[in-house]
Amino acid sequence: MAAREAKIDEARQRMYVEVILGAAEAEFAAHGFDATGMREIARRAGVSVKTVYDFYRSKLELYQAVGIARGAGLLAAVVEALASVRSESALDRLLAALTAYIGYAFEHPDYARLLLREGPLSPDPSERRAAEQDRQWARGLEASLSLIETGIENGELVPCEPQDLLAMMMNLLQIRLAAWLQHPDRWTRDSLIERARAELIRLACPPTVAADRLDETGLVLRR
Repeated sequence: MAAREAKIDEARQRMYVEVILGAAEAEFAAHGFDATGMREIARRAGVSVKTVYDFYRSKLELYQAVGIARGAGLLAAVVEALASVRSESALDRLLAALTAYIGYAFEHPDYARLLLREGPLSPDPSERRAAEQDRQWARGLEASLSLIETGIENGELVPCEPQDLLAMMMNLLQIRLAAWLQHPDRWTRDSLIERARAELIRLACPPTVAADRLDETGLVLRR
């Protein structure tokens, strides 16, 4: 009986955490850290302010918890996508990572808004990130940079400074996510991914590689 009650209590705790994190993510994405209060988060979550504080000692701790949870999910999605790529092509692997990134953002639009508002894709990133968030982002950047270096070496990507190409990829993500969030009715998940993949190829690949990968419009990948 005690074990059963412990499992029920654990499930209840997880439910509260998920509800509070979801509410906090939505509030932070809509209003930013400074303009968001714990009372508004509690109201959106449908719980008392005391309940929120039972799980998170401060607004900053809750803000960081949102970033850590979503960052872990994003990183896991990218790792899974890379593991499923059978090709040794660095370009194929970059495209898979890009697909996973945008797909995850599409499934979590509030997280995408938060990334653009105060996260690493923002022109003015917040300094409130936890160390774990920085480690997550660094892991993703390091993996991308390694693929870019390989792609440059084997001729799939244009010869340039790898860091410059990485910065261009980050700018591409920023532009595509912003365009989608501004006009969500114009984009499906697949159309957003297709456009970003085609743009990456046009911008990062030599003309011969781009011609082989894209159709005559330059907007669609050859099947």
